Amino acid sequence: MASKIKTGLSETTLGKSCPASLRVPRLTRIVTKPESTSPSPTQQQSRLSFERSSSNSKPSTDKRSPKARTPPEKTQIRAVKGSETQPRSVQIKEDLRKANELIASLENEKAKALDQLKEARKEAEEASDKLVEALNAQKKAQENFEIEKFEVVEAGIEAVQRKEEELKKELENVKNQHASESATLLLVTRELENVNQELAYANDAKSKALSHADDASNLVAVHAEKVEILSSELMRLKALLDSTREKETISKNEIASKLGAEIVDLKRDLEKATSLEAKVKELEMIIEQLNVDLEAAKMAGSYAKELESSKEEEEKIKKAMESLASAMHEVSSDSRELKEKLLSQGDQDYETQIEDLKLVIKATNKKYENMLDEARHEIDVLVNAVEQTKKQFESAMVDWEMREAGLVNHVKEFDEEVSSMVKEMNRLGNLVKRTKEEADASWEKESQMRDSLKEVEDEVIYLQETLREAKAETLKLKGKMLDKETEFQSIVHENDELRVKQDDSLKKIKELSELLEEALAKKHTEENGELSESEKEYDLLPKVVEFSEENGYRNAEEKSSKVKTLDGMNMKLEEDSEKKEKKEHSPDDETVEVEFKMWESCQIEKKEVFHKGKPEQEFAKEEEEDLNVIDQSEKTSPVNGLTGEDELVKEQEKKKKKTLFGKVGNLLKKKGPVNQK
Repeated sequence: MASKIKTGLSETTLGKSCPASLRVPRLTRIVTKPESTSPSPTQQQSRLSFERSSSNSKPSTDKRSPKARTPPEKTQIRAVKGSETQPRSVQIKEDLRKANELIASLENEKAKALDQLKEARKEAEEASDKLVEALNAQKKAQENFEIEKFEVVEAGIEAVQRKEEELKKELENVKNQHASESATLLLVTRELENVNQELAYANDAKSKALSHADDASNLVAVHAEKVEILSSELMRLKALLDSTREKETISKNEIASKLGAEIVDLKRDLEKATSLEAKVKELEMIIEQLNVDLEAAKMAGSYAKELESSKEEEEKIKKAMESLASAMHEVSSDSRELKEKLLSQGDQDYETQIEDLKLVIKATNKKYENMLDEARHEIDVLVNAVEQTKKQFESAMVDWEMREAGLVNHVKEFDEEVSSMVKEMNRLGNLVKRTKEEADASWEKESQMRDSLKEVEDEVIYLQETLREAKAETLKLKGKMLDKETEFQSIVHENDELRVKQDDSLKKIKELSELLEEALAKKHTEENGELSESEKEYDLLPKVVEFSEENGYRNAEEKSSKVKTLDGMNMKLEEDSEKKEKKEHSPDDETVEVEFKMWESCQIEKKEVFHKGKPEQEFAKEEEEDLNVIDQSEKTSPVNGLTGEDELVKEQEKKKKKTLFGKVGNLLKKKGPVNQK
């Protein structure tokens, strides 16, 4: 609007100055040529300075010229002034037009500067938008990075939880296996108790069998010792199992307590991680606020730059205004001179033009003053804004540095916590490995215990088989004992028959005793030179002893035992002799009993001495030799002088004795291999 008003004023001035131009056609032609070929604004400015200098120089010469002239030449001077005022007014108009053009060019430059400011603001806004986008992208990247970190931490925690669950499952499996193994061990212990009960029953049966048969006692004792050894081993294995179970339970409890403590530590670490995440979120909010403050500071910096540029422009405008003011002063001085000239000339057209010029100058002065006031006000506002932004920027920088230091510390703490978490994860991995190794060791121990249990079971099975064999042997021994009892019963029956026969023979002997008394009286002298039957029998025993010593089957201890047995036999023989003296009526019966006992004891001692090294054939030979010795003793006895009937009775008794000795020998033969077993 200001440019339009200025152009309108310039047109009015030109319209008013047209009659003057009609009066001076040459000058107008000269003036219109530069208008048609008007140069650029820079050339116009250079020309303005030159024309000002020329116009300034011209009035000075004009002013000086009338003073030098003489008064009578006033009329000529006036005519010359009239001719000179017209080109001066034209020059003034040209100067005004040029001033208007300068003002228009300045306004155009100001408009351009405003456009540039708008473009700069747009660029600043675009830059701020780009910064906001970059910050958003940075925030998203940081959020993604933190999310990835959190996912990694969660993955690690989930892996640890999975491992813990696997360990718990393995522990449950181990517990179940231990429960099953304990159940099997209970069954085995029950079976072993049953076996022990059976062994007790077997021991009872063995004790009963030992009461019936002394020969089976050694076998039962050996088996009992084996059973005791195995029972002691079983007790030891049970103690080992109990100790291993206690150790395993203690180790499991320790592992469970350790795992519980580690789980509590992990929960604490998770809580710390959550608190750290909250802290990180708070730090992110702080960073966002700091970014906003940075943006504000950047905007303040841009505003400060704009203020500096506006200050530079204001300085330029001030310089231009000063130049315009100087031009206006020059124009006002020119206008005063023109007024004086016009007053002197009294030309109304020039007065109107001068008034118009005054109005134009006033309007331009008011506009420039308003513009200067607005510019000053804007400068003050911008200066205040710049100061406030500087203060805010300084405070924001201080806050930013403080927060940045806090962020660095928080980041360091977070890194330390992450490293501690990694160390704890490694420690947990090592603990898991150790627990696996301990589990493997426990499995190996359990396998060893299973192998030992299998061995125990095999031994128990072997013991059961041996018990079965022992039971079978006891049954066999019972059968043999029954057979022996039947044989003893038959022997007793035969002994009863023999006693009956002996009674008959005693009756006959009583009848013959009377006859013998007479014969004994006659042969009393012969009996002094001969040995008695008892002494002959006594002499037989040293022969048997010498026979055994010659064969070399006796030790010193056996010899002592032999001597003891011989002493006992001598005592028996003495007692028998005393009985014979008391019982003269039954000498034959007593001799038979003495011979039977003596030879039975001899045969038993022979069996005890020679059962370890001699076979059955040697036993038979010894029995035959004993029988032959008995026959010889009986042949050499004084009873041979009896009648034929007595000899027949003696032969029958000999046969019965042989049968008895044969049966006793068979019994001793049966006992011999049993003792060897």
